[in-house]
Amino acid sequence: MRVFFTATREQKERLMKIFGCKDRIVRGALANDASHGGSDLAKRIRKAAREIGCQPQVVADEMECVFTTDGIMHQMFPNGAKLEMDMATGEGRVIFRGRTVLRHEDTKVSQIQKLQDYAKGL
Repeated sequence: MRVFFTATREQKERLMKIFGCKDRIVRGALANDASHGGSDLAKRIRKAAREIGCQPQVVADEMECVFTTDGIMHQMFPNGAKLEMDMATGEGRVIFRGRTVLRHEDTKVSQIQKLQDYAKGL
């Protein structure tokens, strides 16, 4: 997941004036890029950007999740993996290329994230 800020030209110019820096520094801070996004100045620019009305945007992987009437949640991942959770029994299965590669009995809600991370990593 990547976070960046959208800003109008006026907002960017205002940030450049506030921090006394060039357009390149402000763009790098708002884009949260690797070369400028981690500095203390970039963090202060993003905080000020939020205060003057710049909108944060999030880029995340799309993962479709379907709940069927028989109580099974199916979550499909971009790499072809599939997570199936049986809501009645708590059984979780990670399926990859037609084979069940991981099975977890009595899955708690707090453990679903670990199954999702495993499926994403295949």
